[in-house]
Amino acid sequence: MAWGAHTKRATHLLTGMAIGAVAIRALDGGFELLMIGGAAGLAPDIDVLFAPLCRDAHRSAWSHSLGASILFSAASLPVLHIATMVPVIESIVEISVPTSVIVVFLSAFVHAAEDAMTRRGTKLLHPFSRRWYCGPFKYDDVVVNAALCVLSLAIVLLFTGAASR
Repeated sequence: MAWGAHTKRATHLLTGMAIGAVAIRALDGGFELLMIGGAAGLAPDIDVLFAPLCRDAHRSAWSHSLGASILFSAASLPVLHIATMVPVIESIVEISVPTSVIVVFLSAFVHAAEDAMTRRGTKLLHPFSRRWYCGPFKYDDVVVNAALCVLSLAIVLLFTGAASR
């Protein structure tokens, strides 16, 4: 895997965690939202599993769009609900399903929005719009990825109170 793919995945992971951190503060959630946000931030890249089968699978409208973010959120509902019933998980964290679904949606959509800032772009508002959104950056732009990672880490530290410890 190329360096750019690693930096971009780290960016998606950290921006998802930043969304989880904001939810911790804004929606009075627990630290599990950092993990949920990070995982959901990576979720749209599930399409790379299908890339060997179809050259255009990555960043297709079904995985990197508003509609896909809604689908990821809907798919997370039963998973989160089941997680709340597992005694081991329940004894460690108290998962708020509605808050977690919001974090899943926002993290997945921000992933698509970040990819829309690249030259290749995405159909960000699919299925509500067929417009292809593109930006000026290369997907593996080290400066942009580093800036997003630093900003995301700052948000995580600020909103979780870790910076004040």
